[in-house]
Amino acid sequence: MKFNQTAHNNRDMPKRVNQLNSAGMARDGNSTGRLVASIPFFALGYVLIFINLLGTSVLGDGGANDPAPNLGNRIFWPGLFILTLALVVRHRSRLRWDFFRAPAIAGLIAFLILAGASITWAFSPQHAINRYLFQVMLITTVVLPYAIETPATDTLKKLYNWYALAIAINVVWVLFEKPLLTEAGTVFGYQGYFTFKGYLGECASVAILISLYGLRSAGWRRVLAWVLIPISIWIVFKSNSKGSLAFAFLSPVLAAPMLLASTRLRVPINAVVAIIVGLYFVASALSSNLISNISYDFFGDGTLTGRTIIWDFIQGQTSRNPWLGWGFHSFWLVGPSSPSVSEAPEWVRHMTGSHSGYLDVKLENGFFGYALLIFFILATFHAIGRVARTDLFRAWILLSLALFIVLTNMLETVWFCTDPLWVVFLLVVADATRYRHVTVENLSTSKARSSVTAYNLTRQARPAQQKQPTG
Repeated sequence: MKFNQTAHNNRDMPKRVNQLNSAGMARDGNSTGRLVASIPFFALGYVLIFINLLGTSVLGDGGANDPAPNLGNRIFWPGLFILTLALVVRHRSRLRWDFFRAPAIAGLIAFLILAGASITWAFSPQHAINRYLFQVMLITTVVLPYAIETPATDTLKKLYNWYALAIAINVVWVLFEKPLLTEAGTVFGYQGYFTFKGYLGECASVAILISLYGLRSAGWRRVLAWVLIPISIWIVFKSNSKGSLAFAFLSPVLAAPMLLASTRLRVPINAVVAIIVGLYFVASALSSNLISNISYDFFGDGTLTGRTIIWDFIQGQTSRNPWLGWGFHSFWLVGPSSPSVSEAPEWVRHMTGSHSGYLDVKLENGFFGYALLIFFILATFHAIGRVARTDLFRAWILLSLALFIVLTNMLETVWFCTDPLWVVFLLVVADATRYRHVTVENLSTSKARSSVTAYNLTRQARPAQQKQPTG
Protein backbone atom coordinates (compact mmCIF):
# COMPACT_ATOMS: atom_id res chain seq x y z
CA MET A 1 0.00 0.00 0.00
CA LYS A 2 2.82 2.40 0.82
CA PHE A 3 4.49 1.70 -2.51
CA ASN A 4 1.25 2.37 -4.41
CA GLN A 5 0.81 5.65 -2.55
CA THR A 6 4.34 6.72 -3.50
CA ALA A 7 3.70 5.86 -7.15
CA HIS A 8 0.50 7.90 -7.06
CA ASN A 9 2.43 10.87 -5.67
CA ASN A 10 4.99 10.54 -8.46
CA ARG A 11 2.26 10.72 -11.09
CA ASP A 12 0.87 13.88 -9.53
CA MET A 13 4.30 15.49 -9.23
CA PRO A 14 4.00 17.68 -12.41
CA LYS A 15 1.00 19.45 -10.84
CA ARG A 16 3.06 20.41 -7.83
CA VAL A 17 6.50 21.18 -9.21
CA ASN A 18 5.78 24.91 -9.31
CA GLN A 19 5.41 24.92 -5.51
CA LEU A 20 8.73 25.68 -3.87
CA ASN A 21 10.06 23.83 -0.86
CA SER A 22 8.89 26.47 1.54
CA ALA A 23 7.06 24.39 4.11
CA GLY A 24 9.23 25.73 6.89
CA MET A 25 8.51 29.31 5.91
CA ALA A 26 4.78 28.63 5.62
CA ARG A 27 4.67 26.95 9.05
CA ASP A 28 6.46 29.89 10.61
CA GLY A 29 3.88 32.25 9.13
CA ASN A 30 6.62 34.38 7.60
CA SER A 31 4.73 37.17 5.86
CA THR A 32 7.92 38.71 4.46
CA GLY A 33 8.46 35.56 2.41
CA ARG A 34 5.15 36.11 0.68
CA LEU A 35 6.07 39.74 0.20
CA VAL A 36 9.24 38.67 -1.63
CA ALA A 37 7.15 36.51 -3.97
CA SER A 38 4.82 39.44 -4.67
CA ILE A 39 7.47 42.03 -5.59
CA PRO A 40 7.77 41.05 -9.30
CA PHE A 41 4.03 41.55 -9.70
CA PHE A 42 4.15 44.97 -8.02
CA ALA A 43 6.58 45.87 -10.82
CA LEU A 44 4.24 44.43 -13.46
CA GLY A 45 1.22 46.24 -12.08
CA TYR A 46 3.13 49.52 -12.06
CA VAL A 47 4.27 49.41 -15.71
CA LEU A 48 1.02 47.87 -16.96
CA ILE A 49 -1.52 50.03 -15.17
CA PHE A 50 -0.52 52.53 -12.52
CA ILE A 51 2.15 54.59 -14.31
CA ASN A 52 -0.27 55.04 -17.22
CA LEU A 53 -3.13 56.12 -14.99
CA LEU A 54 -0.91 58.53 -13.08
CA GLY A 55 0.43 60.16 -16.26
CA THR A 56 3.92 60.30 -17.69
CA SER A 57 4.95 63.68 -16.23
CA VAL A 58 7.52 64.04 -19.01
CA LEU A 59 8.96 67.51 -19.44
CA GLY A 60 10.65 68.83 -22.58
CA ASP A 61 9.63 70.25 -25.90
CA GLY A 62 9.72 67.20 -28.12
CA GLY A 63 10.52 63.52 -28.39
CA ALA A 64 13.74 64.23 -30.26
CA ASN A 65 15.16 66.41 -27.51
CA ASP A 66 16.00 65.55 -23.91
CA PRO A 67 12.94 64.61 -21.83
CA ALA A 68 13.18 64.81 -18.05
CA PRO A 69 13.03 61.56 -16.07
CA ASN A 70 9.61 60.42 -15.00
CA LEU A 71 8.89 61.48 -11.42
CA GLY A 72 6.97 58.31 -10.67
CA ASN A 73 9.87 56.16 -11.86
CA ARG A 74 12.34 58.10 -9.71
CA ILE A 75 10.27 57.30 -6.62
CA PHE A 76 8.84 53.85 -7.32
CA TRP A 77 11.81 51.90 -8.68
CA PRO A 78 14.45 52.93 -6.11
CA GLY A 79 11.93 52.21 -3.35
CA LEU A 80 11.04 48.79 -4.71
CA PHE A 81 14.72 48.05 -5.39
CA ILE A 82 15.73 48.84 -1.81
CA LEU A 83 12.82 46.77 -0.48
CA THR A 84 13.87 43.84 -2.68
CA LEU A 85 17.47 43.94 -1.48
CA ALA A 86 16.38 44.24 2.15
CA LEU A 87 14.12 41.20 1.86
CA VAL A 88 16.78 39.20 0.04
CA VAL A 89 19.24 39.92 2.86
CA ARG A 90 16.52 38.94 5.33
CA HIS A 91 16.11 35.57 3.56
CA ARG A 92 19.70 35.10 2.39
CA SER A 93 19.77 31.58 3.85
CA ARG A 94 17.08 30.62 1.30
CA LEU A 95 18.94 32.08 -1.68
CA ARG A 96 19.52 29.51 -4.43
CA TRP A 97 22.84 30.30 -6.07
CA ASP A 98 22.30 27.69 -8.77
CA PHE A 99 19.52 29.96 -10.10
CA PHE A 100 22.18 32.42 -11.31
CA ARG A 101 24.11 29.66 -13.09
CA ALA A 102 21.16 28.88 -15.35
CA PRO A 103 22.04 29.80 -18.97
CA ALA A 104 19.21 32.34 -19.38
CA ILE A 105 20.03 34.18 -16.15
CA ALA A 106 23.77 34.03 -16.86
CA GLY A 107 23.15 35.45 -20.35
CA LEU A 108 21.10 38.28 -18.89
CA ILE A 109 23.84 39.11 -16.37
CA ALA A 110 26.47 39.02 -19.12
CA PHE A 111 24.47 41.52 -21.18
CA LEU A 112 24.12 43.83 -18.19
CA ILE A 113 27.88 43.71 -17.62
CA LEU A 114 28.52 44.71 -21.25
CA ALA A 115 25.85 47.42 -21.07
CA GLY A 116 27.44 48.81 -17.91
CA ALA A 117 30.85 48.83 -19.53
CA SER A 118 29.43 50.66 -22.57
CA ILE A 119 28.88 53.73 -20.40
CA THR A 120 32.61 54.42 -20.74
CA TRP A 121 32.33 54.90 -24.52
CA ALA A 122 28.70 56.06 -24.71
CA PHE A 123 27.78 59.10 -26.77
CA SER A 124 26.09 60.54 -23.67
CA PRO A 125 27.53 58.90 -20.51
CA GLN A 126 25.16 60.81 -18.24
CA HIS A 127 22.06 59.47 -19.99
CA ALA A 128 23.59 56.02 -20.29
CA ILE A 129 24.36 55.64 -16.59
CA ASN A 130 20.94 56.94 -15.49
CA ARG A 131 19.10 54.60 -17.82
CA TYR A 132 21.39 51.70 -16.99
CA LEU A 133 20.80 52.05 -13.25
CA PHE A 134 17.07 52.23 -13.89
CA GLN A 135 17.20 49.02 -15.92
CA VAL A 136 19.27 47.26 -13.24
CA MET A 137 16.64 48.18 -10.65
CA LEU A 138 13.80 46.94 -12.86
CA ILE A 139 15.47 43.62 -13.69
CA THR A 140 16.52 43.05 -10.08
CA THR A 141 13.03 43.58 -8.68
CA VAL A 142 11.49 41.23 -11.25
CA VAL A 143 14.06 38.43 -11.39
CA LEU A 144 15.89 38.30 -8.04
CA PRO A 145 12.85 37.24 -5.92
CA TYR A 146 12.66 34.03 -7.96
CA ALA A 147 16.06 33.02 -6.57
CA ILE A 148 14.59 32.93 -3.06
CA GLU A 149 12.68 29.92 -1.73
CA THR A 150 9.33 31.54 -1.01
CA PRO A 151 5.73 30.37 -0.60
CA ALA A 152 4.26 29.02 -3.82
CA THR A 153 3.32 31.69 -6.36
CA ASP A 154 1.82 30.78 -9.73
CA THR A 155 3.30 33.27 -12.18
CA LEU A 156 0.75 32.58 -14.88
CA LYS A 157 -2.16 33.04 -12.49
CA LYS A 158 -0.77 36.40 -11.35
CA LEU A 159 -0.26 37.47 -14.97
CA TYR A 160 -3.81 36.44 -15.74
CA ASN A 161 -5.21 38.52 -12.87
CA TRP A 162 -3.24 41.66 -13.76
CA TYR A 163 -4.12 41.54 -17.46
CA ALA A 164 -7.77 40.84 -16.71
CA LEU A 165 -7.79 44.02 -14.61
CA ALA A 166 -6.03 45.98 -17.36
CA ILE A 167 -8.58 44.85 -19.96
CA ALA A 168 -11.48 45.71 -17.65
CA ILE A 169 -10.19 49.27 -17.23
CA ASN A 170 -9.46 49.70 -20.93
CA VAL A 171 -12.92 48.52 -21.95
CA VAL A 172 -14.49 51.37 -19.99
CA TRP A 173 -11.80 53.76 -21.25
CA VAL A 174 -12.31 52.90 -24.92
CA LEU A 175 -16.08 53.21 -24.65
CA PHE A 176 -15.80 56.84 -23.55
CA GLU A 177 -12.69 58.12 -25.35
CA LYS A 178 -12.45 59.70 -28.77
CA PRO A 179 -10.35 57.81 -31.33
CA LEU A 180 -7.06 59.06 -32.70
CA LEU A 181 -7.43 60.50 -36.20
CA THR A 182 -5.09 60.67 -39.16
CA GLU A 183 -4.39 63.88 -41.06
CA ALA A 184 -7.05 62.82 -43.53
CA GLY A 185 -9.60 62.56 -40.72
CA THR A 186 -9.91 58.77 -40.73
CA VAL A 187 -9.79 56.73 -37.52
CA PHE A 188 -6.21 55.84 -36.61
CA GLY A 189 -7.14 53.76 -33.56
CA TYR A 190 -7.92 53.86 -29.85
CA GLN A 191 -5.18 53.93 -27.22
CA GLY A 192 -7.08 53.28 -23.98
CA TYR A 193 -5.24 54.58 -20.93
CA PHE A 194 -1.90 54.06 -22.68
CA THR A 195 0.09 56.77 -24.45
CA PHE A 196 0.06 54.94 -27.78
CA LYS A 197 -2.41 52.64 -29.48
CA GLY A 198 0.24 49.99 -30.04
CA TYR A 199 0.55 49.47 -26.28
CA LEU A 200 -3.19 48.81 -26.09
CA GLY A 201 -2.90 46.22 -28.86
CA GLU A 202 0.00 44.52 -27.08
CA CYS A 203 -1.91 44.48 -23.79
CA ALA A 204 -4.99 42.90 -25.36
CA SER A 205 -2.87 40.36 -27.26
CA VAL A 206 -1.14 39.18 -24.08
CA ALA A 207 -4.55 38.98 -22.43
CA ILE A 208 -5.68 36.64 -25.21
CA LEU A 209 -2.66 34.38 -24.74
CA ILE A 210 -2.78 34.30 -20.95
CA SER A 211 -6.54 33.61 -21.08
CA LEU A 212 -5.69 30.26 -22.66
CA TYR A 213 -4.23 29.40 -19.27
CA GLY A 214 -7.42 30.61 -17.61
CA LEU A 215 -9.47 28.14 -19.70
CA ARG A 216 -7.69 25.32 -17.88
CA SER A 217 -8.45 26.80 -14.46
CA ALA A 218 -11.51 25.98 -12.39
CA GLY A 219 -14.38 28.12 -11.21
CA TRP A 220 -14.66 31.82 -11.96
CA ARG A 221 -11.28 32.05 -13.71
CA ARG A 222 -12.49 29.72 -16.47
CA VAL A 223 -15.72 31.70 -16.90
CA LEU A 224 -13.74 34.94 -16.95
CA ALA A 225 -11.42 33.55 -19.64
CA TRP A 226 -14.36 32.84 -21.95
CA VAL A 227 -15.44 36.46 -21.53
CA LEU A 228 -11.92 37.94 -21.65
CA ILE A 229 -10.87 36.39 -24.98
CA PRO A 230 -13.58 37.94 -27.22
CA ILE A 231 -13.35 41.28 -25.40
CA SER A 232 -9.57 41.34 -25.88
CA ILE A 233 -9.96 40.55 -29.58
CA TRP A 234 -12.42 43.47 -29.83
CA ILE A 235 -9.91 45.77 -28.13
CA VAL A 236 -7.14 44.72 -30.55
CA PHE A 237 -9.39 45.70 -33.45
CA LYS A 238 -10.28 49.00 -31.78
CA SER A 239 -6.58 49.79 -31.32
CA ASN A 240 -6.01 49.00 -35.00
CA SER A 241 -2.86 47.04 -34.08
CA LYS A 242 -2.67 44.59 -36.96
CA GLY A 243 0.80 43.33 -36.08
CA SER A 244 -0.15 42.49 -32.49
CA LEU A 245 -3.19 40.52 -33.64
CA ALA A 246 -1.12 38.60 -36.20
CA PHE A 247 1.57 37.75 -33.65
CA ALA A 248 -1.02 36.77 -31.02
CA PHE A 249 -2.43 34.23 -33.48
CA LEU A 250 0.93 33.05 -34.79
CA SER A 251 2.68 32.56 -31.42
CA PRO A 252 0.61 29.65 -30.01
CA VAL A 253 0.40 28.10 -33.47
CA LEU A 254 4.21 28.05 -33.68
CA ALA A 255 4.69 27.06 -30.03
CA ALA A 256 2.65 23.84 -30.31
CA PRO A 257 4.71 22.06 -33.03
CA MET A 258 7.96 23.38 -31.51
CA LEU A 259 7.16 21.73 -28.19
CA LEU A 260 5.84 18.56 -29.79
CA ALA A 261 9.03 18.24 -31.82
CA SER A 262 11.04 18.81 -28.66
CA THR A 263 9.16 16.32 -26.47
CA ARG A 264 8.08 13.61 -28.92
CA LEU A 265 10.96 13.64 -31.39
CA ARG A 266 13.59 14.61 -28.79
CA VAL A 267 14.73 17.51 -30.97
CA PRO A 268 16.19 20.32 -28.82
CA ILE A 269 13.91 23.33 -28.93
CA ASN A 270 16.85 25.54 -29.94
CA ALA A 271 17.38 23.30 -32.96
CA VAL A 272 13.73 23.82 -33.90
CA VAL A 273 14.23 27.59 -33.63
CA ALA A 274 17.37 27.32 -35.78
CA ILE A 275 15.42 25.42 -38.45
CA ILE A 276 12.69 28.10 -38.50
CA VAL A 277 15.26 30.90 -38.75
CA GLY A 278 17.10 28.98 -41.48
CA LEU A 279 13.88 28.62 -43.49
CA TYR A 280 13.34 32.36 -43.13
CA PHE A 281 16.79 33.13 -44.55
CA VAL A 282 16.23 30.70 -47.43
CA ALA A 283 12.90 32.36 -48.21
CA SER A 284 14.57 35.78 -48.01
CA ALA A 285 17.26 34.65 -50.46
CA LEU A 286 14.65 33.39 -52.90
CA SER A 287 12.47 36.47 -52.61
CA SER A 288 13.99 39.91 -52.33
CA ASN A 289 12.34 42.28 -49.82
CA LEU A 290 10.41 39.40 -48.25
CA ILE A 291 9.11 41.37 -45.28
CA SER A 292 8.04 44.30 -47.44
CA ASN A 293 6.22 42.00 -49.84
CA ILE A 294 4.38 40.25 -46.98
CA SER A 295 3.46 43.59 -45.47
CA TYR A 296 2.11 44.83 -48.79
CA ASP A 297 0.10 41.65 -49.42
CA PHE A 298 -1.56 41.68 -45.99
CA PHE A 299 -1.74 45.37 -45.08
CA GLY A 300 -1.29 47.20 -48.40
CA ASP A 301 1.84 49.00 -47.14
CA GLY A 302 5.28 47.76 -48.16
CA THR A 303 7.10 50.14 -45.80
CA LEU A 304 5.51 48.75 -42.62
CA THR A 305 4.07 52.22 -41.90
CA GLY A 306 7.42 53.87 -42.57
CA ARG A 307 9.58 51.51 -40.53
CA THR A 308 11.81 50.57 -43.44
CA ILE A 309 12.87 54.22 -43.76
CA ILE A 310 13.90 54.26 -40.09
CA TRP A 311 15.71 50.95 -40.44
CA ASP A 312 17.77 52.17 -43.39
CA PHE A 313 18.95 55.12 -41.29
CA ILE A 314 19.72 52.84 -38.31
CA GLN A 315 21.74 50.44 -40.44
CA GLY A 316 23.97 53.32 -41.50
CA GLN A 317 24.45 54.51 -37.91
CA THR A 318 25.22 50.98 -36.71
CA SER A 319 28.00 50.64 -39.28
CA ARG A 320 29.84 53.55 -37.63
CA ASN A 321 30.25 51.60 -34.35
CA PRO A 322 29.56 48.02 -35.37
CA TRP A 323 31.15 46.02 -32.55
CA LEU A 324 30.45 48.02 -29.39
CA GLY A 325 27.69 50.41 -30.45
CA TRP A 326 26.87 53.91 -29.31
CA GLY A 327 26.46 52.95 -25.67
CA PHE A 328 23.52 51.64 -23.66
CA HIS A 329 20.44 53.81 -24.40
CA SER A 330 22.76 56.57 -25.60
CA PHE A 331 21.45 57.24 -29.11
CA TRP A 332 17.79 58.20 -28.83
CA LEU A 333 16.52 61.08 -26.67
CA VAL A 334 19.93 62.35 -25.57
CA GLY A 335 19.66 65.94 -26.77
CA PRO A 336 19.70 67.89 -30.05
CA SER A 337 23.35 67.08 -30.74
CA SER A 338 22.58 63.36 -31.01
CA PRO A 339 22.87 61.79 -34.48
CA SER A 340 19.25 60.69 -34.03
CA VAL A 341 18.37 64.39 -34.41
CA SER A 342 21.23 66.04 -36.28
CA GLU A 343 21.67 63.37 -38.97
CA ALA A 344 18.24 61.73 -39.23
CA PRO A 345 16.20 62.41 -42.37
CA GLU A 346 12.90 64.27 -42.29
CA TRP A 347 10.45 62.94 -39.69
CA VAL A 348 12.85 60.25 -38.43
CA ARG A 349 14.54 62.85 -36.20
CA HIS A 350 11.35 62.99 -34.15
CA MET A 351 11.35 59.26 -33.39
CA THR A 352 12.14 57.84 -29.93
CA GLY A 353 13.36 54.47 -31.20
CA SER A 354 13.97 52.41 -34.30
CA HIS A 355 10.75 50.35 -34.06
CA SER A 356 12.88 47.20 -33.82
CA GLY A 357 14.24 45.86 -30.56
CA TYR A 358 16.96 43.94 -32.37
CA LEU A 359 18.20 46.94 -34.35
CA ASP A 360 18.21 49.10 -31.21
CA VAL A 361 20.30 46.54 -29.30
CA LYS A 362 22.72 46.28 -32.21
CA LEU A 363 22.83 50.08 -32.54
CA GLU A 364 23.52 50.72 -28.85
CA ASN A 365 25.56 47.63 -27.85
CA GLY A 366 27.08 46.48 -31.13
CA PHE A 367 27.45 42.96 -32.41
CA PHE A 368 28.72 41.78 -29.02
CA GLY A 369 25.54 42.93 -27.31
CA TYR A 370 23.43 41.53 -30.13
CA ALA A 371 25.09 38.12 -29.75
CA LEU A 372 24.43 38.14 -26.00
CA LEU A 373 20.78 39.01 -26.64
CA ILE A 374 20.39 36.08 -29.04
CA PHE A 375 22.04 33.75 -26.49
CA PHE A 376 19.64 35.06 -23.81
CA ILE A 377 16.62 34.35 -26.03
CA LEU A 378 17.78 30.86 -27.01
CA ALA A 379 18.58 30.03 -23.38
CA THR A 380 15.05 31.07 -22.47
CA PHE A 381 13.63 28.71 -25.10
CA HIS A 382 15.84 25.97 -23.70
CA ALA A 383 14.52 26.56 -20.17
CA ILE A 384 10.94 26.39 -21.43
CA GLY A 385 11.79 23.14 -23.21
CA ARG A 386 12.83 21.70 -19.85
CA VAL A 387 9.47 22.73 -18.41
CA ALA A 388 7.72 20.80 -21.21
CA ARG A 389 9.15 17.53 -19.89
CA THR A 390 6.84 17.70 -16.88
CA ASP A 391 4.05 20.13 -17.82
CA LEU A 392 3.48 20.46 -21.56
CA PHE A 393 0.50 22.83 -21.27
CA ARG A 394 2.35 25.25 -19.00
CA ALA A 395 5.34 25.20 -21.36
CA TRP A 396 2.99 25.96 -24.28
CA ILE A 397 1.67 29.08 -22.55
CA LEU A 398 5.17 30.24 -21.56
CA LEU A 399 6.53 29.65 -25.06
CA SER A 400 3.54 31.41 -26.66
CA LEU A 401 4.18 34.48 -24.52
CA ALA A 402 7.91 34.38 -25.24
CA LEU A 403 7.38 34.01 -29.00
CA PHE A 404 4.87 36.86 -29.04
CA ILE A 405 7.42 39.18 -27.43
CA VAL A 406 10.26 37.94 -29.65
CA LEU A 407 8.13 38.57 -32.74
CA THR A 408 6.87 41.93 -31.48
CA ASN A 409 10.47 43.12 -31.20
CA MET A 410 10.70 42.85 -34.96
CA LEU A 411 8.34 45.84 -35.25
CA GLU A 412 8.64 47.55 -31.85
CA THR A 413 11.41 48.06 -29.29
CA VAL A 414 10.68 46.04 -26.17
CA TRP A 415 14.07 44.78 -25.01
CA PHE A 416 15.51 46.58 -21.97
CA CYS A 417 12.91 49.33 -21.67
CA THR A 418 9.78 50.10 -19.62
CA ASP A 419 7.36 48.31 -21.92
CA PRO A 420 5.11 45.87 -19.99
CA LEU A 421 6.11 43.18 -22.48
CA TRP A 422 9.71 43.38 -21.23
CA VAL A 423 8.53 42.72 -17.68
CA VAL A 424 6.40 39.82 -18.93
CA PHE A 425 9.40 38.33 -20.72
CA LEU A 426 11.50 38.61 -17.56
CA LEU A 427 8.74 36.84 -15.63
CA VAL A 428 8.69 34.05 -18.22
CA VAL A 429 12.48 33.69 -17.97
CA ALA A 430 12.51 33.65 -14.17
CA ASP A 431 9.54 31.30 -13.88
CA ALA A 432 10.90 28.79 -16.41
CA THR A 433 14.32 28.84 -14.71
CA ARG A 434 12.86 28.38 -11.22
CA TYR A 435 10.42 25.73 -12.46
CA ARG A 436 13.24 23.73 -14.00
CA HIS A 437 15.37 23.76 -10.83
CA VAL A 438 12.45 22.89 -8.55
CA THR A 439 11.40 20.11 -10.94
CA VAL A 440 14.86 18.53 -10.85
CA GLU A 441 14.99 18.78 -7.08
CA ASN A 442 11.49 17.39 -6.53
CA LEU A 443 11.95 14.55 -8.99
CA SER A 444 15.27 13.65 -7.37
CA THR A 445 13.58 13.63 -3.97
CA SER A 446 10.74 11.52 -5.34
CA LYS A 447 13.16 8.98 -6.82
CA ALA A 448 15.05 8.81 -3.56
CA ARG A 449 11.84 8.17 -1.61
CA SER A 450 10.79 5.50 -4.10
CA SER A 451 14.16 3.78 -3.71
CA VAL A 452 13.87 3.82 0.08
CA THR A 453 10.32 2.44 -0.07
CA ALA A 454 11.36 -0.35 -2.43
CA TYR A 455 14.33 -1.18 -0.20
CA ASN A 456 12.11 -1.38 2.91
CA LEU A 457 9.60 -3.60 1.13
CA THR A 458 12.42 -5.90 0.06
CA ARG A 459 13.72 -6.16 3.62
CA GLN A 460 10.21 -6.95 4.88
CA ALA A 461 9.79 -9.68 2.27
CA ARG A 462 13.03 -11.53 3.07
CA PRO A 463 12.07 -12.87 6.53
CA ALA A 464 8.77 -14.18 5.14
CA GLN A 465 10.64 -16.03 2.41
CA GLN A 466 13.01 -17.57 4.94
CA LYS A 467 10.13 -18.91 7.10
CA GLN A 468 8.50 -20.82 4.20
CA PRO A 469 8.84 -24.64 4.46
CA THR A 470 11.34 -26.20 2.12
CA GLY A 471 8.95 -28.88 0.88
